[in-house]
Amino acid sequence: MSPILLVPVQGKVQTAPDQLSGSFLWSPDGKSLAVANTSRSGYTRLSTVNGNTARSYSVPGVDRYDHVQLAEWWPNGHSILYWINPLASASMAADGMRLLALDLRSGKAHHLGLTLGYRDWIAISGNRLLAVNGRGRSAFFGKHLRLCVDPGRCKALPGGTAGQISIDPSWGPNGRPIDGFDWVTPQLGYLLGESVLYRTRDGGITWHVV
Repeated sequence: MSPILLVPVQGKVQTAPDQLSGSFLWSPDGKSLAVANTSRSGYTRLSTVNGNTARSYSVPGVDRYDHVQLAEWWPNGHSILYWINPLASASMAADGMRLLALDLRSGKAHHLGLTLGYRDWIAISGNRLLAVNGRGRSAFFGKHLRLCVDPGRCKALPGGTAGQISIDPSWGPNGRPIDGFDWVTPQLGYLLGESVLYRTRDGGITWHVV
């Protein structure tokens, strides 16, 4: 597993201790570092480091020799999203991984769906999350949006048109609606090869072609 390099503004680059090697994320306020480390014995733990203070957490749903790929923090800093890569298999990961949110306060994890390991297919605004869900390594088949509210109340969102997929969701600036719509997502018509942009509002759900 590749080590984490500590790169100061001035001075020499240093390598973090072995126990801090693995997938990592900075917290929203930039003060804490989350690291998912798989030991040589095959067990994975999550650590958060803030200055000289470190806390360690068990990662629910992870079996021996599975790897954890960190995806994102909730903006409130209380939960961390992660993918489970079974047996650290690149082939299995390419077909989709379970996305979960670990509540650092309770230690419980909430299942958010099955997704490909693309961070830009996850969009968070406040306590709301949009994720592109769907099994299979192709980015152009069977991919649709799923809306989750922290800590894990999720529902699938219908597509705009049959035979299309939803990718690359994005919330409006500061979580505010864009022209009255809550988020924007491209829609790809994989049967006809056409690409159009849709806007959608939670509630209806209503779709509007741009």
